[in-house]
Amino acid sequence: IKALLKSFRSLIEAVQVNEPGEIPWPVKKEAEVSGDIILGGLMMVHEREDTVTCGPIMPQGGIQALETMLYTLDVLNSAPDKIPNVTIGAHILDDCDKDTYGLEMAVDFIKGRINRV
Repeated sequence: IKALLKSFRSLIEAVQVNEPGEIPWPVKKEAEVSGDIILGGLMMVHEREDTVTCGPIMPQGGIQALETMLYTLDVLNSAPDKIPNVTIGAHILDDCDKDTYGLEMAVDFIKGRINRV
């Protein structure tokens, strides 16, 4: 897991506010793990909140799925006999349990992948 954490951008880090009451848009909670093949993930890591984009981390569900995905990548990439000469990475986005925000994150993911080609 140490290798993954080096390229892992925390989903927990605070959002920087420029002016009182102003939240920069889009607020993107994401984790990236580099690799030859990149898997995309859209998970409910934070709870739905009415007054801010994302609420507190969900203790059950989304954070467990995130940790499971990162652990699986660590296991696959540390065993060269399973998938020789290929590393698997991930780009995981948090949809904060909101359909519209999740759609925005999915579109950003697709646009980001197209721009990298």
